[in-house]
Amino acid sequence: MSRLYNKEGVPLEVDLRPARPGDAPGIIRLIRGQYGENYMPSFYDKDWLAGGIARGALRFYAAELPGASLGGIAGLDAEGPFPGTLILILLLVDKALRGYGLGKLISPYILKEASQIPCTCEYAYSLTVETISQSFLETEGFKAAGLLLNRYLLDPAAPYATVADLPLKVSHLIACYMRDKKDAGILYVPPSYQAFTGEVYQSLGAAYTLAPPGDPDRNRAAGTADFSYIQADADGYCEMIVRKTGAGLRETLEELLDSCAAFPRQTFNIFINMNDPGCPRLCSFLEERGFFFTGLQPLSGPNEFLIYHYAPGLADPFDKVAVVPSFAKHLDWMRSLHRRASS
Repeated sequence: MSRLYNKEGVPLEVDLRPARPGDAPGIIRLIRGQYGENYMPSFYDKDWLAGGIARGALRFYAAELPGASLGGIAGLDAEGPFPGTLILILLLVDKALRGYGLGKLISPYILKEASQIPCTCEYAYSLTVETISQSFLETEGFKAAGLLLNRYLLDPAAPYATVADLPLKVSHLIACYMRDKKDAGILYVPPSYQAFTGEVYQSLGAAYTLAPPGDPDRNRAAGTADFSYIQADADGYCEMIVRKTGAGLRETLEELLDSCAAFPRQTFNIFINMNDPGCPRLCSFLEERGFFFTGLQPLSGPNEFLIYHYAPGLADPFDKVAVVPSFAKHLDWMRSLHRRASS
């Protein structure tokens, strides 16, 4: 049991413990209190959440108050779309309890928990409507690597009490912490992005090799593509992971671009494996259609990903995106890439 005090000296007793499946309703309450209906849809499903906690795929630390209600949580997702990685999720405190330092109390426990789970890399997708969580991640050694722009529509009634003039869609900064994977291997990256790529891997302390533009492997036959995607019609959002380029991929992309044109404010984020010699060819294909580069998600299990974004229905895909100062120059550079793609 811990006793905390707010600035008025009012005490609060909390018990920190691992979350249990029965905590699912309380976790959903905290999610709604912070995000409204804007968080990942599956996290509003009580049975899915309880099942993930029961089998260890979702690991939460909870701050339990007298009476057994939850005052705050912090969590890990060990079964995200990138096998072998850990995603830090949901450092949340009940708004009525802010000022007690609950977040600072919980966060060391979840970071310690993460350090004991084998993984190639830890990630956090930090909201870009403010930089508080981004700054916290920096203090814990996380390195900014890229942006996932315009994913889900923001609920106009979402309780972002301290943020005015919100963007249309949720965007995230990708923050990374290198763990068990120390070498990214050979990276096939378009020349325009090699300097940025090198800077990210050097900041993480990971080894890497940039394939030269004339590398003969770039002309190697690719075979059948390996990719997956989700299309959220309600949000007008498509997210695709390309693990291997090859037959069938371009046709699927063309179909998606055609079929999704009917959705207002449709946006795309595409992860492309840089270990695949076909990566530069796919990048050129996407750039011809108006996509632009928004950074990396490195050390993602067996793969290394760069990201391309497309937002044909948005005047400014970077609308109200806020990042920590260490990533500001990269944000400006990405804006210039977008201007070039739109011209």
